[in-house]
Amino acid sequence: MLGAVLQLQSIISGHPVPLLGDAHRQGALPATTEPLVTFMTWEFRICQMKVEIIELFNFPPEIIFAVLADIPHHVDWVDEPIELIRLSDGPAKLGTQWEQNADRLGKKLVTLNTCNIYEKNKKFGWKSEKPFSSQVIFLLESEGHETKLTWIVESEENGIVRLAEPLLIKQTNEMMRKSLVRLKTYIKTKK
Repeated sequence: MLGAVLQLQSIISGHPVPLLGDAHRQGALPATTEPLVTFMTWEFRICQMKVEIIELFNFPPEIIFAVLADIPHHVDWVDEPIELIRLSDGPAKLGTQWEQNADRLGKKLVTLNTCNIYEKNKKFGWKSEKPFSSQVIFLLESEGHETKLTWIVESEENGIVRLAEPLLIKQTNEMMRKSLVRLKTYIKTKK
């Protein structure tokens, strides 16, 4: 059982985790070394997840930025089921806080978000501390008659949650792609 867990740890981390028998056969470990020590060290390692998507929009940056910074209306275009619980103040600016319910891997999570990036018509983002640390960033760049929107989500998972990292990356990527389609539709209907 421990061998299977260590092999899974090796697959997730990309680093080989020698099993006790393998290490002894190779002469790498003294007879008193416990394989559980390696397992425990890796068990509490923090995994970094980053998903980045770039999309072109046929709208000027100021229109896109206004929608991104309109926190109460994220529920109108974000594909993930979310519900705004509380907003400290509006419109969004540095320091604005809001709580929302979100569905993550089938679990309802309450997240507390704080706007920590705000450069009008160029950058908007927030950090979340609970239930895990994450950062969301939107970057807007004019490219002729189009606007390039870069959406970045970074988070840190630790403990048992990191075993679901490949699934979290896939789910986040799908949610972001669907949300961008919905964002374009939402902006068109708001014009």
